[in-house]
Amino acid sequence: PRLVRAMGASADEKTRANAAGALGNLVRNGGDLCSFLVADGALDALMALAKQDQAVQPQRIALFSLGTCFAYQTCRDVLETTTPSIDSWLAELEMRSSDSIILKYI
Repeated sequence: PRLVRAMGASADEKTRANAAGALGNLVRNGGDLCSFLVADGALDALMALAKQDQAVQPQRIALFSLGTCFAYQTCRDVLETTTPSIDSWLAELEMRSSDSIILKYI
């Protein structure tokens, strides 16, 4: 929960980016912690950061971490049932972004 809170709007840009990266690192080598990420709202927070953050770096890292999470069925099941759908919000992000790295991660 602390890492999820650290991605909030009140945190500075570097803190938001570092928290997003740390969440992705928790599942980098295995999906054992996916259920905890889901229960703590980490996936929703990563999606919100990727979609709404005004700074590019937190968006980039949130997208990368979401990609890491997507490798595991527990996380994928949650991400595939989001409203709006993950495909539609990624398409919206793709239309709004001009950052080459964000576009690569999409």
